[in-house]
Amino acid sequence: MMKILLSLALGASVALSAQANEPRRYQIEKNSVTTSGLSSGAAIAVQFHVAHSDWIQGIAALASAPYYCARNSLRRGFKDCINKEESEPVVEELITYAKIVASEQKIAATANMKNDKVWLFVGSLDSVVARPVNDAVWKFYSEFVAEDNISYITDQPFEHTMPTLDIGGDCSKTQSPFISDCDYDAAGMLLNYLYSSMQAPSDKLSGEILAFDQRKITGTPYMGEQAFAYVPKSCAEGESCKLHISFHGCKQNVDMIGQAYVRDVGFNRWADSNNMIVLYPQAQKSSFNPYGCWDWWGYSGDDYALRSGKQIQGVKALVNAISIDKF
Repeated sequence: MMKILLSLALGASVALSAQANEPRRYQIEKNSVTTSGLSSGAAIAVQFHVAHSDWIQGIAALASAPYYCARNSLRRGFKDCINKEESEPVVEELITYAKIVASEQKIAATANMKNDKVWLFVGSLDSVVARPVNDAVWKFYSEFVAEDNISYITDQPFEHTMPTLDIGGDCSKTQSPFISDCDYDAAGMLLNYLYSSMQAPSDKLSGEILAFDQRKITGTPYMGEQAFAYVPKSCAEGESCKLHISFHGCKQNVDMIGQAYVRDVGFNRWADSNNMIVLYPQAQKSSFNPYGCWDWWGYSGDDYALRSGKQIQGVKALVNAISIDKF
């Protein structure tokens, strides 16, 4: 297999598969799967969690909108879910919708979320997704999740970006690649909240970032040709491992910023020392989705927030493609 070396955080290096191959299958621990995302990635992380809360155990959402916020309308999405018109999502309607589609078995039973861990974050300088929209995420989850299991952080002076310990641009600005040196390890913070007894992160990575044929696995044009996963050496050698699914935001897919999100946001070094695989699905840029956003308004179909949604089905297919046991 042809490989190249990439420099990673803290001077670590890791071999990256240069071609998309059939993924290997790994022993993924049941009750160990969590998800997170930034912006549109946070919105689909919420959708994926709510749809599959029977096997997703936790969610971290940075600058997110609540579940089914846009309700199949980009116009409503801009009004209610980004807050450009100073409107707010009607959380009670979204809660009612979740209960209805759960009763119809279109998503997992909402009771599954009660004991899940939920970590929410919005920078106090965020000019893209307004604070009231993030408040709505908290209100939505407060209906279903035990109060002590929700952490909502709002006091950090950051723009619309993924905060890292020491990689990226100015934390007070929102600019490509939307990864910023904020002296704040968001990846570490959220993983330590979602999982107990985490070990300190690795200074030098042992494993590989692998690329594989996402389009072949998912069969949907709404996801990119490749997906990526960081696989520590311990997981590659057969140890039972956790799984974290990390969704990039708009303008952060591999076509727009290369592997910067996969390399630099900080998950891999924590994963390396904690027997954890990190899966990085990729959204597809297109004429109707020019910024490569995940579907938070319905461009892939009216069922975008349900288990039958194209991207939600696709990501589950990716999980099953790398797991020995099916989810």
